[in-house]
Amino acid sequence: MQSKNPIRPQEKSAVVYTSKAMCRDCYRCVRVCPVNAIKMEGGQAQVIADQCIACGTCIAECPQHAKAYRTDYGKVLAMLEAGDDLAVSLAPSFAACYTPWEQKRFPSALRSLGFSYVGETAIGAWHTAEASLQWMQARPGMDHICTACPAVVSYISQYVPEFAPNLVPVVSPMLAHARMLKQGQPKRKVVFVGPCVAKKAEATAGNNEVFIDAVLTFEELDELLKIKQISLQNCEESGFDEDAGANARLFALEGGLLKTAGLNTDLLDVNTIAVSGFDEIREALNGLAEKKEQQNGNSKWIIEPLFCKHGCINGPSVRHKQSLYSRRNMVLQFAASKPGANMMHEQLFDRLNAHYPPLANKQRQLFSDSQIQEVLQLTGKHKTEDELNCMACGFSSCRDKAIAVLHGIAEPEMCMPYMRRLAEKKFDLMIDHDPN
Repeated sequence: MQSKNPIRPQEKSAVVYTSKAMCRDCYRCVRVCPVNAIKMEGGQAQVIADQCIACGTCIAECPQHAKAYRTDYGKVLAMLEAGDDLAVSLAPSFAACYTPWEQKRFPSALRSLGFSYVGETAIGAWHTAEASLQWMQARPGMDHICTACPAVVSYISQYVPEFAPNLVPVVSPMLAHARMLKQGQPKRKVVFVGPCVAKKAEATAGNNEVFIDAVLTFEELDELLKIKQISLQNCEESGFDEDAGANARLFALEGGLLKTAGLNTDLLDVNTIAVSGFDEIREALNGLAEKKEQQNGNSKWIIEPLFCKHGCINGPSVRHKQSLYSRRNMVLQFAASKPGANMMHEQLFDRLNAHYPPLANKQRQLFSDSQIQEVLQLTGKHKTEDELNCMACGFSSCRDKAIAVLHGIAEPEMCMPYMRRLAEKKFDLMIDHDPN
């Protein structure tokens, strides 16, 4: 498969970046970025690295494929060629990207690449669910937000830090599995493979690099197989080196953590809520805030949020060969085909604990109405009725766009109706002065 994201070295801090040659002034990324981390400069859309939560929305939505992510492609290839002791942790969503006959041959293909251990991240997912359950059961008087999704954790920590105390302080399945794989084998190198761009940011946060040596997307893994001329058709059927716990392979779907932890996954349950997609997550947090204001102590919520709509099966690097619900069914069928290991219930929280402190709130500077009006007038908006709010610029209203101009992340020329009127005036002027 030809990757939409060209393989090239990027600086560690820039998880998501723009290919300037491909950016075509469409403002789609400005429109879809949930945290307004896109800056227009000279007609080019640039990602603001310190505001980006690496959710990958702009990558998935860019019609020109001008947005790409930093890759670990070269690093993994070098480790493979050096013959390092390599372990691979494969995300549960892989079942949504590969057909049943490919799934059976995938472990063999990974071993052919040079991985000495081939395992499922679902092993870590079971432990994450168990540790989360232990934390929540010990604190029944709190509202809890599960932390398997790094994009959600980053969003809450940076943009709504008032909810940071509600984050369950447990590592993600990727880190849980990596800690297990590194235990007693510090020289072993761990590579995570999944559909998620935010995992690349998570792997380099804090001291996580001690446990995760590289993060690949499914696109990058396909490229590696292609480079090494490994075809799934030529691989024999085989299994993974370890079996995951029951239901842990459902983590890629809404409610997967809740079900693995043995919690209620009834859609109408008053205490447990599984949400996916930024808009739904924001609404759930608004509901939590309202509940706190009303001091409703009788109902404590457990929220399981996944940033990508419908879960990891719809991640920015998922191969979209099948429809969304076909992918969902593939995950369900794969999980049903595996009975699951009988996992030992033990005290896990102390070994899988994490720290998610609230960071500086990203609230931007406030501007006066006169400052905003001054910017609006630059594009011919002298009266309220001149504000069309057409969203062609990527912002929800003319006023929001004017505020973005004041923040230095938008340009006045982004107003399409204004630029059209300007072009028409120039054309009329040319006609008036052209003797022909």
